[in-house]
Amino acid sequence: MKLKSKYSIIFIAIFLLLTACSNENGSAEESNFPKKDITLIVPFGPGGAVDTISRMIAQNADEYINGQNIVVENREGGGAVIGQTFVANAEPDGYTLLAFTSSVVSNPLTTDTSYTHEDFAPIALYSFEPELLVVPGDSELESFEEVADQALNGKINLATPGHSTSHHSAGILLNENHDWNLEFVHTESAGEQIQQLLGGHVDAALLTYAEVASQIEEGTIRPIAIMGEERSEELPDTPTFQEEGIDMVYGPFRGLAAPADTPEETMAELEEIFTNIINDEGFIEDMESYGFEVVAGDAAELNNRIETEEEFIQQVLPFLE
Repeated sequence: MKLKSKYSIIFIAIFLLLTACSNENGSAEESNFPKKDITLIVPFGPGGAVDTISRMIAQNADEYINGQNIVVENREGGGAVIGQTFVANAEPDGYTLLAFTSSVVSNPLTTDTSYTHEDFAPIALYSFEPELLVVPGDSELESFEEVADQALNGKINLATPGHSTSHHSAGILLNENHDWNLEFVHTESAGEQIQQLLGGHVDAALLTYAEVASQIEEGTIRPIAIMGEERSEELPDTPTFQEEGIDMVYGPFRGLAAPADTPEETMAELEEIFTNIINDEGFIEDMESYGFEVVAGDAAELNNRIETEEEFIQQVLPFLE
């Protein structure tokens, strides 16, 4: 009996030790981040693709964000410089993030900013969309051939969402490489571009399909050509620029980033949270309902996009003065 009691005591001790170790490891593995709401800064006005998708991200975050919320805040102005500066200078604690676009790369190269893209730490990539050339629905320009003829032999007033944005850069390449004459009318957002189109204040605009899907469906805006490798499933009758003899495949990418000095542990938490949201079935369905295609990627993939964009902007840079 004594021997059995002795072994029983040893067994219980070992069991308690293993349980304690298991609980300790489990506690270490369980995340308690975030402990408060995360603010996602959109450096553009309401209504554009970046704003719309940021709100979709917030709406689909519940399962992944430890009972907290993602609060979307618009800080537009200066072609996105105001919002980008705010995040670059924010406390690097993971609670103030940026809706990251190619303008983070181009703005420091073309304007006087206090930051560069290296002042941000990539979290995740969620989309890439080819440029779409559109005109008002009642425009006399009904085909790519007619638009190109006016751009070559006259001029076209083209709305952009700001100087040095991807839409503006694509227009510059049309001017410089294909002898078009586009006069740029810079706005603060896609929403303002659409207003310029609908009001008849500009001849055309470069946008993405999702930004003007409802207007195209209504017939108030007409698609002319798209800068994809192939025709869009949503716009099967709209030719690519390549089909029309202009070898351009280009468009904006979108993702999320934090201030550069955010601790690695926090960055890993953020990457896991937002990668899960971006791959969430509800988020994907929301994106598709608006005509967006999800191109999900981790921090490394967003960083690759950033490096590619920097190379592109360096080519465009001499013409951005």
